[in-house]
Amino acid sequence: MKKKRNRPPALVIIIVAAILTGGCATMQTDMKSLYSSGLLQIKAFGALKLGKYDQAIQCYKEILAAEPDNVKALKNIGSAYIRLRQGAEAAEYLERARGLDQQDLEIVILLGTAYALVPDYRKAVETLKIHAQREPDSATTDRINRQLTVFLHKEAELAARKAVLQEKELAAAPLNPSTVAVTYFGDMGLTERIKPLQKALAAIIITDLSNVPSLTVVERVKLQKLLEEMKMGSAGIVDANTAPKVGRLLGAGKIVTGVMLGTDAKSMRIDSMVSSTAPIQHLGKQDAIGLVDEFFMLEKAIVFALLRDMKISLSSEEKEIINKFATKSYNALRYYGEGLNAQDQGDWDEAIRFFKLSAEADPDGPGAKALAAAPTSEQARTDTVAFMDQVQTATAPGKSASTAATQTPASSFDSLGDIGGGGGGGGY
Repeated sequence: MKKKRNRPPALVIIIVAAILTGGCATMQTDMKSLYSSGLLQIKAFGALKLGKYDQAIQCYKEILAAEPDNVKALKNIGSAYIRLRQGAEAAEYLERARGLDQQDLEIVILLGTAYALVPDYRKAVETLKIHAQREPDSATTDRINRQLTVFLHKEAELAARKAVLQEKELAAAPLNPSTVAVTYFGDMGLTERIKPLQKALAAIIITDLSNVPSLTVVERVKLQKLLEEMKMGSAGIVDANTAPKVGRLLGAGKIVTGVMLGTDAKSMRIDSMVSSTAPIQHLGKQDAIGLVDEFFMLEKAIVFALLRDMKISLSSEEKEIINKFATKSYNALRYYGEGLNAQDQGDWDEAIRFFKLSAEADPDGPGAKALAAAPTSEQARTDTVAFMDQVQTATAPGKSASTAATQTPASSFDSLGDIGGGGGGGGY
């Protein structure tokens, strides 16, 4: 059995390298400089590990004064600011690190966390999606996707609150005619079989319209949070009188409203209308009638009629994409809608139960997709910094997403390699 040789400390390697490459006349000065720099890096890392974040930040600032492009130092100072919950300061340094190293996914996680602390949830979502795109099947991405749902709900809450406070200013602001909001369809005598479809149908229409390149469609959760802020969340119905105001607050140049009616136990009718919000002008009415079990045909009829009345031309490829059915299963759509309603009420675990039922009815339907991004109630309550720790645990080899959520990790900066060596290269 071979005897394991101890690896010489990284600082010793740097000093020896300096001796071998430097001239005799400058050797003493170089050694003193390297020794001082190395001690500063060790001091900074030690302070970070011990939770002395202010001290760590000061040390890393001294390192960056000499080496502005030191990626590891930029990353570590960003981490220290995150621990102090100073998101804006953390983002400043982590953006610099990201600009110097586009491949380091840990920087992406840290930067997304920093933006969530600002709070700028939109940027947090956009940043963390980079990790999801790069490693779609990892345990880390699984946890991130669930947190993105939480961040989108929080971002929608902030946007709704801001819109209501700035109602007068928004009333005079120009609106983009290509931005469309789709509201829930009202109840004109719905049977128990049809009522659960209200939110689900609106969500599917939003998904279909989102596949039109020339349109920007307001996310369903943004509409929901605005209705709650306007004290309309329980009914959730926008009529002809309230549509212009809702459209303006959502920044939508067009808004789709409508009603659903149960004509008998097996049949239903959908009547919709698309209007411009400024100036207020009705652009067209759409209707579809048929069997409840053929809801997917009715939804497509409404979508293509909406596009016709908005005078939007589609290519054959775009028509083919939009014409794909989200699901043909009534139960899949019903439970999907129930799950959305549970999420809107903050009952995340109940939402998961409904999404599972939807996925069982149709493994390729919208409920299955929602389930993959559905956080548990515990995850939804998780503090932003604690979420970062969970994600870093999931990144460790052999960790599953489920165990990651229940373990408290050590800091991701466990080796001297993360102290902050020369120029963001190999470091030491």
